[in-house]
Amino acid sequence: MAVHYVHSQDQAQCCMGDTAANTPPRHTSFILHYAARGAKNKWKHRTVTMNHTDPRQVASWVKTIRNYLAGLKNRPKRLLLFVNPFGGKRKGLKIYEKQVKPLLLVAGVEANMIVTQRQNHARDVILNCSFDNVDGIACIGGDGTFAEVFNGLVLRTAKDSGVDYNDPDARIPPPSLRVGVIPGGSTDTMAYCFHGTTDVQTAILHIILDDLPETNVLPLTSESELQFVLLKVTEYINIGLILNISARYQWIYINKKAFRTSKSGLKPR
Repeated sequence: MAVHYVHSQDQAQCCMGDTAANTPPRHTSFILHYAARGAKNKWKHRTVTMNHTDPRQVASWVKTIRNYLAGLKNRPKRLLLFVNPFGGKRKGLKIYEKQVKPLLLVAGVEANMIVTQRQNHARDVILNCSFDNVDGIACIGGDGTFAEVFNGLVLRTAKDSGVDYNDPDARIPPPSLRVGVIPGGSTDTMAYCFHGTTDVQTAILHIILDDLPETNVLPLTSESELQFVLLKVTEYINIGLILNISARYQWIYINKKAFRTSKSGLKPR
């Protein structure tokens, strides 16, 4: 995920070899940051410290690892991050400050953080902002926040492609930017669909590592106007969730098996 030198108390002195001409490097250890997968689909940020008596060898290792990480072009470097401060238990900003921001800093990911103030705030920003310095979008919130962000990105993609999204025969291209969701709502169903868990750190690590599922969009129109967009996430198939859906709709007298199969195929799981 990232690599950093271990500095001495006098950081200016120990880092002199990194910039001064003809001055040998002086670091004798570095920290490697990585993500480890645990039980129940939860990922954790882990570190390991490497030491060597020869500072030149340490510098060579760090350079090699950084060059490798720089070659991973799909990983986001500049995120457009929306925080819903009202969703769930109103912990969106606390989640950002305590958990999201520190990990993004470790990974070297810049974030343009926007605190949403009203309904459709995130959608309106996405529809009108410049994507020149954005290579990923994420949100901290629940299912409604994610839906607003994703629908805004779909509409923006159609707009930039010259596609009339109100045309029922039009093919809306899939967004080129990935959307990550960090759970901060009441149910966080989409976060579970994406990551197999509602653990916050897991969601952050998936975004940093660009380990997000592929998504397909299905626009639904009525009377020549786009009503909403269905999102299909082809990653986790939660049989328990399907059975739960069936139990909740036992009052329906039609064939429940056909109903739950159709519903699970149309609704994000």
